[in-house]
Amino acid sequence: MNSQADRVRAKLLEEHPGHEVGTWQILGEDPNCDLGGPHGNPMLATVQGTYADIVEYALELPGFFTWGGGGDIEKVSVLKVDGTTVKQRAILNSRRQTLKRQLDEVEAELKKLGS
Repeated sequence: MNSQADRVRAKLLEEHPGHEVGTWQILGEDPNCDLGGPHGNPMLATVQGTYADIVEYALELPGFFTWGGGGDIEKVSVLKVDGTTVKQRAILNSRRQTLKRQLDEVEAELKKLGS
């Protein structure tokens, strides 16, 4: 058995119940292990399934390990977008702008009154 993979597996399995179903982003390990230069975890995959299965899948992906600590797995929500969503968003953004203008007017009036 690979003790590095076993250690990372144990750490990951503490983060979510193994039976939890969801959509997950698998991030590789930051390839830059020193203190210089840019840092970041490369996106390796977006997958669906139980967390335990995703962990096993991630441990085998190229780039999940680069220098030893292993990557990460994050649960994500996926928003289904259609024409209705786009229209509703436009309506809400317009409403927000109107409310902001109204709030600015109220704040200006309050300031005139010393509040």
